[in-house]
Amino acid sequence: MSRSFHTKSRNSCGRCKQRRVKCNRQSPVCRNCARRNELCDFQLRIGDLAPEKAVIVAPTAVVWHKENAILDYFSGVVAPSISLADPMIGIWRKEVLKYYRLSPPLYHMVISVSVLHMSNQHMGLDTGLIRVVHQHFVDAVSLFRREITSLGKENSLPVFFFSILLLMVQFATSHVRHGISFGPTEIFEPTDILCSLQKAQKLSCQLVPFLATSSMASIFAETRPPVIGGDVKLAKTIFIVQETLHSLNLTVQHASEKEAIKSLLQWLQTLRSMQPGWRQICIWPASLSPGYIQRLRDKSQISMIVYLCWCLILGRSYKQWMFTTYCRQAIRHVVARINWVWGDFLSQLLTEVE
Repeated sequence: MSRSFHTKSRNSCGRCKQRRVKCNRQSPVCRNCARRNELCDFQLRIGDLAPEKAVIVAPTAVVWHKENAILDYFSGVVAPSISLADPMIGIWRKEVLKYYRLSPPLYHMVISVSVLHMSNQHMGLDTGLIRVVHQHFVDAVSLFRREITSLGKENSLPVFFFSILLLMVQFATSHVRHGISFGPTEIFEPTDILCSLQKAQKLSCQLVPFLATSSMASIFAETRPPVIGGDVKLAKTIFIVQETLHSLNLTVQHASEKEAIKSLLQWLQTLRSMQPGWRQICIWPASLSPGYIQRLRDKSQISMIVYLCWCLILGRSYKQWMFTTYCRQAIRHVVARINWVWGDFLSQLLTEVE
């Protein structure tokens, strides 16, 4: 039986676009992704604050049988492992758990991240646990899209925490096949996380006025000097990547790729002047044009190498488990798709970085 192909895919989810099949564009999960038990793009569009009207009940009955143990695990183990700076450890331990009962989407996302960490770090790649991760993730995003009708001072912190945890799940499960197992697969799509970071940046801009007057305003406003000076490997990687980008810039012809290289070089400079955090991570993806995103989807050799350069710096700058997992998969993805013309160039880059 042949599949029905279509051309109007602008609003289709990413997986249907990849397969070139008709997407019914049903939120939060399209029919094709639901049938295949896969994470759907519509679950990941955190920048879209146009939810359906619904009455949301606190998830007193929708719990996992080890909920208390999971929440203790989040506070004691997960919080330190996901904090990009020391002051955030206390926030994840206290503030998030203070809000999670009041926010059903945050509640489910906390459980999803905790079980994901548990599976990834301690219990092997347990299929049953990954199903739990997937279910709570879907519940969290569905509730978020239906519950958050507007942003304000009252919900700014829960939304902020939710969006960061969502990004963590996306980084850590970028290589998940059918949402239930880990391992290198053909469904890894570099643009997924870049588009999510773009939308997270837009959402954070909307949240800034409210966070500035929240109970944690002093923490959000705090500035700390970067620690790049003492990280020899990171400094070396930045130098090598800069030289690589300058070399690429001499051969690139497409305007969107030139702009991507220029903005990546500018981002490298912020590493020396801007404190580590999600805002820093979002800078380069937020600057990317639709043209570059499309060329990366089309597997343009230069676009893939530029993307790989970003991943190399990301992996050197942030040692948290979700970034390590993502960057390792990204390198495999790019290496497998670079042709012989650029093979030696890429091999030299990776050898020098190592």
